[in-house]
Amino acid sequence: MKNSPGSGGILVIVPEIKRNEKEVVETVSRHVRAVPGAVLRTSGSVTETQGIIRDAALSGVVRIIAVGGDGTLHTLVNACCSLPPGAKTSFGIIPAGTGNDFAGSAGIPLDDTAAALDIAFNADPAPVDVGRVNDRCFLNIMSGGFGSRVTTELSREMKDRFGGYAYLLSGVRHIRDLEPRFGRLKAPGFEWEGTMYGFAVCNGRTAGGGILISPDAVIDDGLFNLVVFPEMPLTDLASVLKSLLLERALAEGGKIIVRRIDSLELELTYGWRVSLDGEPYAGERHSVRILPRRFSICLPENSKLLAHTANRVACPRATP
Repeated sequence: MKNSPGSGGILVIVPEIKRNEKEVVETVSRHVRAVPGAVLRTSGSVTETQGIIRDAALSGVVRIIAVGGDGTLHTLVNACCSLPPGAKTSFGIIPAGTGNDFAGSAGIPLDDTAAALDIAFNADPAPVDVGRVNDRCFLNIMSGGFGSRVTTELSREMKDRFGGYAYLLSGVRHIRDLEPRFGRLKAPGFEWEGTMYGFAVCNGRTAGGGILISPDAVIDDGLFNLVVFPEMPLTDLASVLKSLLLERALAEGGKIIVRRIDSLELELTYGWRVSLDGEPYAGERHSVRILPRRFSICLPENSKLLAHTANRVACPRATP
């Protein structure tokens, strides 16, 4: 099979073939072979994947689809944001990772590869917002503290063995390590400093394998939902942890701070763990900005993550 579909074609990338994804990859391969102008490529590293995406987009490929989870989407977004302004390539995702937080909250089927393929190949792409943190971008959520530690310290072995439940197990394991740390946050119309257990800058809604952090977030409104977990009495903290780890959703009210923002200056003391879309990110000073409509992605027609479905760009269907 040739390596590039050429101008106007569709490229499907498998960044890493893992044991529990083989069935998905086989289904995708059959679909690609049946679609004229579609090509499948494999990639063994993030750097290689980003290079493939950039070369394909600059050569006129109209759609790039990747097989994977939130980490794969993170790679797609950062590759897209490195392209020259005006690039016309749209993107799609076939869920095959462990958490699939973004795909799940967007309404992309997690257990129906054929349905996910139909969306990735045939849905009209929607322009959505991207978060930028210093030199990196994220699509779903930037998190720090307890939640970030749960995701960044989760081993590949645990993910392969327990799937989405690995996040719950990791959360329970790290409860004993909870320690509030100092941070300073500044956004237009909002300033706060103090000790906190964690924070989340939400473009999307869920993190940690399906925990609903920001239930009303949408990804095309030009705003983040900021959620801060300040230091609080142990009884309140126990209630928060119960809602996050057992009920898989953030309980409303209480001591938690929630704000709608479009930018954030963040200063953290040494020892904070920060992640972007579940991928670790180092540093103690972070300048967070939203890039409106920077990423074009294929989502279900009535995805709850979209507020402005009329902004979709019509594309021809690519059915076998």
